[in-house]
Order: sequence, then structure tokens, then C-alpha cells
Amino acid sequence: MTAKRSNPLFFITSDGGIQRVIDVRKIIYIDYNNNKLVIKTVSENGDMDMGNIPEESYKALINFWSETLSCRD
Repeated sequence: MTAKRSNPLFFITSDGGIQRVIDVRKIIYIDYNNNKLVIKTVSENGDMDMGNIPEESYKALINFWSETLSCRD
């Protein structure tokens, strides 16, 4: 039996204090370059790009996304 993640939401905050909530189940693409994060989702309404994102936050998002994908049946 595969474990299921009960909360697929990831909270990310830019250096400027802007916080976004991301439902990682809907992510199809992530890009990170020069502290700018671009996320594409299954819905255009969920797409976003944010500047001033620390590399640690990006890495945490990638790890969380990977763990969530591995928990799918």
C-alpha cells in the first residue's frame, strides 16, 4: 500500500514577504533561475511567477513535490 499525503499544500514566501499557497498535485512544470520561480499548473489560473525566492525555498518545494508524486497510487 502506498502512503498518501494528507496535505498537498505548500506555502512559499518571497524575500519581500509575499506569500503564496501552491497545491503541488496540480504542478506540471517548475523553473527557477536567478531567484525567480515560475510554476505552470494544470489550470492557467494556478500559474505563477515570483521573484526574490530564496534557493532554500525552491529546493524545499522540489522535495515536497517529489514526495507528493511518489505518494500517488
